[in-house]
Amino acid sequence: MITEQLRKNYAKEFIVLTRNLIQQYEDIVIPVLEAKKKDNECYDITLLINCFYGLLMMPSKMNWNALKKYGSANKVLEEKNFNKNEIISFKTNSTSDLSFEELVRSIRNGLGHWEENKPKHRNNFENEPFGLDFEPKECGQFMEKLIIRGSINDYKTDVTTTFKITQGECQKKLLDFLAFIYKQAEIKGKL
Repeated sequence: MITEQLRKNYAKEFIVLTRNLIQQYEDIVIPVLEAKKKDNECYDITLLINCFYGLLMMPSKMNWNALKKYGSANKVLEEKNFNKNEIISFKTNSTSDLSFEELVRSIRNGLGHWEENKPKHRNNFENEPFGLDFEPKECGQFMEKLIIRGSINDYKTDVTTTFKITQGECQKKLLDFLAFIYKQAEIKGKL
């Protein structure tokens, strides 16, 4: 098997390569499984979660200051249509307006510091684990939402971000959200 060529700007191209990977899965793998009547072996959401995790965790250092210029997270989500039909939404225990940079950090922190149980030093989430969760929880149901619980400001501000993933358009918006982050926060240093 031939592996992909390492590129000079691999970190910046990672989003494009990830989008291509998901598209290849949709174009090649899913039709074959559907033709063989093996729809239950389509793991497109698992692939999406793996790609989402990689896209947020891969950069060792991002220029977080570049995200600060956007101010309000609600404003960015609205302007970029990420909150349309509740594709991306969040809630926080903070009374102040959450910035876009804080929203992205909380998502990354939730994934990077995943804990199975509610941490003893935190009491802001009501019996909810830190990290990745999903809905619905009933066995045999199709996954509709990814939920990421993370915090910022030394665990003082907890943020629950929900990503609706029920349709291809929602999944594409999630990738657009990640692409927007990458474009704004250029990678510093080498990975």
